[in-house]
This record gives sequence, structure tokens and C-alpha cells, in this order.
Amino acid sequence: MNPYPKHLFCSDSKAQEEHRRLVQSEAWQRGSQVAQAQLTRSILAASSDKLTEPNYVQAAGLAFARLQGMNDFINIFCNLAEIPKAPTPKKSSDNLEN
Repeated sequence: MNPYPKHLFCSDSKAQEEHRRLVQSEAWQRGSQVAQAQLTRSILAASSDKLTEPNYVQAAGLAFARLQGMNDFINIFCNLAEIPKAPTPKKSSDNLEN
């Protein structure tokens, strides 16, 4: 058996509770927002602002990939302690089940 890292993390109820407190804290919320804004600013400062440069499209693509990576990390980190709900069985299309 090779469990997911999130599954291993969620098996520790103390770690889950501490993580929830962390990501719900004002300090985390503010720090996360500022870090995201700072990274965005540094990416934009490093990229070229001239649309006529030949590598502009590639630079824009790389900048987007970095920003998407940041968003993915923040989303995964914030939801690390949350266990996904199991899917509910689909009801029949004729809707005759109670």
C-alpha cells in the first residue's frame, strides 16, 4: 500500500486541528496575501513589458505557469487537513426512489 501524503497527514488528528487553526488565523491569511502579491510583483518586474520583443509570449507563459504554481500550492496547503467527502450515489433518472 502506498498512501497519499495527504492521507498520511490526515491520519494525525492533532496535526489536522493545528493546521486548521493555522490557515484560519489572521496572521496566515494576511501573510499569505502579502506573499502572493510580492511574488506576483517580482514575476512582473522580471518579465519584459514590451509586446514587440520576440520572447514576450514565452515570458508571459512562464510567468503564468509560476503564478499558477503559487495558486496551486496555496490551495493544496489550505485544504491539506480537509478530507474530501465520498461521492453520493446517483439517483435514478426516473426519480422514483424515495
